[in-house]
Amino acid sequence: MPLPVRAINRRYIGTLRGVKSMLDYLNNVGQCVNTAIYGPTADEVIKSEYVKGKTCLITGANCGIGLEMTRCLTAHDCTVLMACRNTYAASVVAKSICGNNHRLRFYEINLASLRSVKRCSDDILKDFK
Repeated sequence: MPLPVRAINRRYIGTLRGVKSMLDYLNNVGQCVNTAIYGPTADEVIKSEYVKGKTCLITGANCGIGLEMTRCLTAHDCTVLMACRNTYAASVVAKSICGNNHRLRFYEINLASLRSVKRCSDDILKDFK
């Protein structure tokens, strides 16, 4: 049974079938179908694994799924290497979400550039030798 648009929460995503343009979307907004997203949350995944004292590299860690994983991993005493295009934005977001956590390290990376990926991997290897 589809839920009304107002009932969308973190576990549901609204979809419109057959929408090809923004005009179609605006004309069909009332016909939104909500689909349940099944699966564990980030906290549930982390609880099933022993991550305390481990080091994890998260790309895109300053927003979306990457930020949620960063929050969960730091809450479970894991060192997180935040690889993002904008390290300043990553540090601001991380401090607001994770507090002043000494287990966070920031690295600049642009996954569209092989040179940037190489530079980031060299920086990480240098820091962890």
